[in-house]
Amino acid sequence: MWYEYPIPADIENQRKIIRQLRKWIQSLESRGLVQGFAFNHYYPNPSFLNIRFDCTNDKLESIRKELEREVRKFVPDYDAGKSERLWDAGKSPEYVYKAYEFGSRCAFLFWELAEKGRFPEEFASSYL
Repeated sequence: MWYEYPIPADIENQRKIIRQLRKWIQSLESRGLVQGFAFNHYYPNPSFLNIRFDCTNDKLESIRKELEREVRKFVPDYDAGKSERLWDAGKSPEYVYKAYEFGSRCAFLFWELAEKGRFPEEFASSYL
């Protein structure tokens, strides 16, 4: 199931937060806590960054605790448990979730390559 965690932040802070959380998010997958991940900023509400994880119910408590610890570096009073919900109430077809996941993975790959000097940061749009 895909779970979503809205994080209150303006547009500038959304970019900062997701870029700072990239390695942690990728570590969730490598540690077997999630099968997939996605993020969405600016839409539908420009005052929230939405981070999503494809995971089983037995992993939620660990993910919540770690997410709170990481996000509180930027939003001190963040409570993942209060905002947790099924992404789109679980109503979207799987290919929609996978499309967001693909886009998020592409953004993460770009940032990694830019950090290594392979691509200039200027190649990113203002959305990244």
